[in-house]
Amino acid sequence: MIGLEGISSKKKIVMGIALVVLIGIALLIKVGGSAAAKLAEQMLAHQNIVDGQITYDHIGSGMAGDVEIRDLTWKAPNGAVKAEVPLVTLTVNFFDVLRKGAGTGSVSNVVLNKPHFYGVYEEGKGLDILDLVRFAHRKGVPNEREGTIVPTKFRGLVEIKDGLLDLESNGKKVNLTKISTQSAFKQYPLIRSSATARKDDCDLVVNMDYKDGAAKVTGEAKNTAAADLLALYPDLKQITLTGGSVPSMKLAASKDDKGWHMQLDGRAEKLAGKVFGWDLTEGVAEFTATRDEALIRTMDAKVNGMPVSTQGKITSGRGTPLPPGFDLTFKSDAFRTQAVSEGMALHDAALKVVGRVSGSALEPKLDGSFTADKVQAGILPLTQVKGGFELNAGKLVLKDAEAKLAGGNVSVDGFVGMENRDYRFRVRAFQVDAAMLTQNKLTGLLTIRVNLLGRNRADSCEGAGFFSLPAKGRFFYESDGREASGEVRLLEGDILVKDAVMTTRNAQMKLDRSKYAIEVVPHDDSYAEIRLGDVISSSWF
Repeated sequence: MIGLEGISSKKKIVMGIALVVLIGIALLIKVGGSAAAKLAEQMLAHQNIVDGQITYDHIGSGMAGDVEIRDLTWKAPNGAVKAEVPLVTLTVNFFDVLRKGAGTGSVSNVVLNKPHFYGVYEEGKGLDILDLVRFAHRKGVPNEREGTIVPTKFRGLVEIKDGLLDLESNGKKVNLTKISTQSAFKQYPLIRSSATARKDDCDLVVNMDYKDGAAKVTGEAKNTAAADLLALYPDLKQITLTGGSVPSMKLAASKDDKGWHMQLDGRAEKLAGKVFGWDLTEGVAEFTATRDEALIRTMDAKVNGMPVSTQGKITSGRGTPLPPGFDLTFKSDAFRTQAVSEGMALHDAALKVVGRVSGSALEPKLDGSFTADKVQAGILPLTQVKGGFELNAGKLVLKDAEAKLAGGNVSVDGFVGMENRDYRFRVRAFQVDAAMLTQNKLTGLLTIRVNLLGRNRADSCEGAGFFSLPAKGRFFYESDGREASGEVRLLEGDILVKDAVMTTRNAQMKLDRSKYAIEVVPHDDSYAEIRLGDVISSSWF
């Protein structure tokens, strides 16, 4: 080891100078750090950035000479805790502090490490945290001239690292995590900010420019839960979402003297939930949403298992005494009746449906029309099916429903109760060509009347009615291996529907001068066979 005596006088002088410099730097850091800490104390004691009270546990100098504020707490004027910050770090220009006594202009960076914010959002009032930050003049704040911005000499950067926000929004709890922000005051009064945050599986990126009380915000949210979008319309009760997401949603917002304005644009996928009590699945929707209305450009989904396309808008009623309102149109090219009620299955019949949802959330209106080229109802081949429907007092009521049956006319009236999906219908058919239903075994024009009822369960349809042949016809049958025919002077019977199967009871036919009991047997839902039974009576006429 070489001792000091082995070092030349020149080197000793250099080392002495270096030692003096190091001691000077250490003293500068200590003195400057103490002055900076005192500056931070004064700034907190006289802060006018937020309403309420700011307290802390300790202020001191860090290893790098930065000022460290430990366990800072911000309380609103009502005593509610708005923020808790374990560590706030201030980077201060020591020379400014020592030379000028300094102020906020001597601070170049402020870092809030792992802050925990607590906010409340109320409809019509906004987010309380933003209201408590003194960006600009507000009525009721003393010593501020109306129309002016509270100036600051700060030209540095404010950062938030790994923050949390517990937000109560219209009675619901919302939690944002991994909040990181940077706000640059270099071009003040223009403040430029960027932020990232996370809510469950949703990642949010936002950029904001703020100047003289006006703000412009752009951003993007990835993997937003579709259910979160309905938070924009808290009074909308007819639509609930339990599944689905928006992979990428664009955000644009602005603030002016009239308040905040916001617009969201995106494409929702895999939507699931309830719409007016109907099951919604496999939904895909392109939308634009503001605080006032949601514009659905296109939406394709399955409603109670049926494909339905929808477009239109939903108004929020925000800022008015009115409830949310609807102006939607919908259509389906392959709608099956069992989607309305399970007990209304009509084989594979597919209706073309167009309709409209209007009115308000308190009194929604639904109306529309349907058509079908052909519907098979048991052995009855209905053609040229058409009609209308409307929602009235909780019932989906048929209007002007009609069809053709074997050359005759069919009318149907009735309703479906939307709460339990039970239904009642009255079917009337006149001038029905019997030959078309019996493979030309019976001629004449039939009259059919049936009353039907059922529940929201497959094969629950029940009913009763009758059929008759008011005018004379002719019946072709086989007798002793030979073709025979006779004049039909009477044909009538009861119709019974049980478990969605239609049969006849007490049916009889007067063929020439003999009255027979008959049985009407359906064949593969394509035609009816009339079988002669025992002779009931005979007459001379």
